Amino acid sequence: RKVDKSARSCRMPAFLHEFFFAKAKELGLPRIRRSSDSDSDEKSRGMDPVAEQSAQNQQKQAQNKAAGHYGYQVQFLRSFASFNTRKLGTQAREIEDLLKSTKLAWGPGLLRVLDLEGVYKPVLPENFGNILCNLRYLGLRWTALDLIPESVGNLLLLETLDLKHTNITKVTSAIWDAKNLQHLYLSEASLKSLRLRSRDLLGQPARLDLSDMNWPDSLSNLYLLGSLQSVPGSLSVCCRNLKALTLSMSRLECDPMEALKGLENLIVLRLLARSFTGTRLCCPGEYFPKLCVLKLWKLEELNELVVEKGAMCKLKELEIRQCKNLAKVAGLRPIGSLESVSLTGVKEKLANDDSLGVSRDIVNAKELIPEVKCLSNIIVVVIIIVFINESAILLCNI
Repeated sequence: RKVDKSARSCRMPAFLHEFFFAKAKELGLPRIRRSSDSDSDEKSRGMDPVAEQSAQNQQKQAQNKAAGHYGYQVQFLRSFASFNTRKLGTQAREIEDLLKSTKLAWGPGLLRVLDLEGVYKPVLPENFGNILCNLRYLGLRWTALDLIPESVGNLLLLETLDLKHTNITKVTSAIWDAKNLQHLYLSEASLKSLRLRSRDLLGQPARLDLSDMNWPDSLSNLYLLGSLQSVPGSLSVCCRNLKALTLSMSRLECDPMEALKGLENLIVLRLLARSFTGTRLCCPGEYFPKLCVLKLWKLEELNELVVEKGAMCKLKELEIRQCKNLAKVAGLRPIGSLESVSLTGVKEKLANDDSLGVSRDIVNAKELIPEVKCLSNIIVVVIIIVFINESAILLCNI
């Protein structure tokens, strides 16, 4: 033990050692020493092991000048930062070479930090997310990259991804598979599409904290999955160019339409499963002038949808799914642009009600929920039947 009584070392049962060693080999972490590399051989050559390794590296570096900056082996590499001064116009392929296990004595499996800031369009192998299993930080700032490989989602320990000042306008959805990702830096000038999801350790939707979020004004497509206390007030102010918005599992108690009415360029709005837990959804008059598609899915508490005069004047498609308690839809009649009303898993009465105010030709209804008789009426009928049966029995006894 150490002076402070904390453990200095511990023993591991043989079966655990074998298990972890096998796993480490799968990840490319251990290096198997050959018999020719034994200490006795090194001593017999009259050279200290460290000194010999250094001499071998120097010799190999001298022999491989044509191979670039990374033509020699490096042991136990944990962090790599590039100061590449290559002129623009030529892609940097040395990074791809570096990530090949033959260039690193222990392979790239120990690498925790990879900072390529300023390297012009570094060539990243398609499987780089599979070989950098311990990577925590990936810096690609000022690299002029157009995209990153899909395998970035396999960086399960990645905590920081810096994509500022690149040409990446759409972040691959695979990035959300990196469960430990805590910091994502994006270029505000070019970001067009953004998906933010918050899940707990069991994979269930968790609280999505957007209180400190600086929304880029270039954003046109936004997807949010996770619990929100309210719709961020800055969203309508900063994201004036937003064209598509999807909310899922937000559990909003207040009507989100009021908070979103400032999104004048919004074309598609999707309120998916449990994004709204209130009973009444109201589209304020004269707002959402460009909205063409409105989708309401699995809003289980929703009872009434109201479209005020002048709202959603260009709406073409209304889709309502699995809103089992929805009893009233009002305000669709003035919307002359409406081409399709799709109703799935709603009350049969709602689908057949003329109060929808739209032509039956554009209504597509399926999987409707049949009306159930009032429970009180059922009880009355049962009581009457029981009374009649008892009366009949009494008459027979007389």
